[in-house]
Amino acid sequence: LIIPSNSTIASLNFFFENVLTWTSFPKEIIVVNTNKQKIKLDKLFINFFYKKKINIKFLHSPELYPGAARNVGLKLASHKIVSFLDVGTHASEEWFENGYNQILNGKGLISWGNTYYLATSKREEIIRASTYGTEPIQTLPGTILDNKIFNIIGGFINNIRAGEDAEWMYRVNLHNVKTCTNNKIITYQNLLGISYFQIIKKWFRNYSFSRKLSYLNNNRETYFISLSLFLILIAFNWNPIFTNWGVEGYEN
Repeated sequence: LIIPSNSTIASLNFFFENVLTWTSFPKEIIVVNTNKQKIKLDKLFINFFYKKKINIKFLHSPELYPGAARNVGLKLASHKIVSFLDVGTHASEEWFENGYNQILNGKGLISWGNTYYLATSKREEIIRASTYGTEPIQTLPGTILDNKIFNIIGGFINNIRAGEDAEWMYRVNLHNVKTCTNNKIITYQNLLGISYFQIIKKWFRNYSFSRKLSYLNNNRETYFISLSLFLILIAFNWNPIFTNWGVEGYEN
């Protein structure tokens, strides 16, 4: 299990509290801490993993972007089947067991994560409806895979702050790799308590970095053409729409 983390120790503890509830566990957990501040895992979790014979690796790599952190985790991974989660996600109890068995039973080289975005207030529901939607969506967090897929697809882009996960998933689809979806839900927690300003800032940052990603070219062209047609329509109808001046103007 590879976890890129730029979070506080409180968020990381909250994440691992969820891990303790799982019905099955990975043989190793790799946390790549990209925060400038070093973080030490609580002894409660260290003792739990020790008893379960789970090898935990905690690497401090400040200021790495998520894709680079995942690539570092992949280099450290010593097992054939690899999984990904983010600190802001909580997996259902049978998530790992179900996805792991899907890979072992040949359902696909990849078992995609299936993420539901949790909202508990009216504001959070509005933000969710305008961004992620109310239904679970296919995501890289929650994904379990056979690591030989990286020999086909390649790794994650290192120098992009956001969107590298979607870009990698796009490459998977281009190669027609056999995949399946894990029906055990991942719950995204980071909409809880978020403000309109915070979500606007986050999406502005994400799309600013994502402009470098070639797979979004079609989206940009669609937006540009749509905007151009709208402006042309406005230009040809400026007088009747905004000045209420048309044929009657000539008659006066």
